[in-house]
Amino acid sequence: MSLVPKVVYPVHPYPGYEPRDAIATTARLAVPCLTGSLAMTAAVERIRNPKGQLTDSMITMSRQTGYLTSVALVYQFVEVASANLREKEDGWNNFYGGLAGGAIAGLKKGTMTHTIWSALFVGSALGLARWAGGLFGSTFEETSIVPGSTYYAGEPEKGDFFAIRRRAPLSETISKLGEGRGLEYAKAGVSKPE
Repeated sequence: MSLVPKVVYPVHPYPGYEPRDAIATTARLAVPCLTGSLAMTAAVERIRNPKGQLTDSMITMSRQTGYLTSVALVYQFVEVASANLREKEDGWNNFYGGLAGGAIAGLKKGTMTHTIWSALFVGSALGLARWAGGLFGSTFEETSIVPGSTYYAGEPEKGDFFAIRRRAPLSETISKLGEGRGLEYAKAGVSKPE
């Protein structure tokens, strides 16, 4: 018996592939992203420069809003386009979308090194998050027990992160360990195997 847990790829089963419209999905995301980034940049600009002129603040806010919105929209478009091109729903789609969004985020500094490292960081973080089940728990609605697998895909099991504890029937434990070591079949109420 090994102390190292068996790593199953992926951690959670992915839903089946269904084609999605990349442009329509990205367009649906545009208004919420624009609204959220405008609210965030307005708050940050007023906190940073409370007595500044309104025109300067508006210019700064419009630049920041466009920048943040473009990062989110590029991520979403590339993620959906990757899923459609590969015909798979998995963590690699989020990785590729994160690469593109991170590259847009890194362009703000103006150096190629910063662009590459931010793309790799964001892509790896989002890909790993999806591989592990999503940022806010499992993102898969219809899950069930997968026959022959080593994990339960429905409700999360109780236990710590690395070890999933399962109880084996007493007869199975006795058959693996054998009689002795202070354990007798008669006391355990189990018939002795042949």
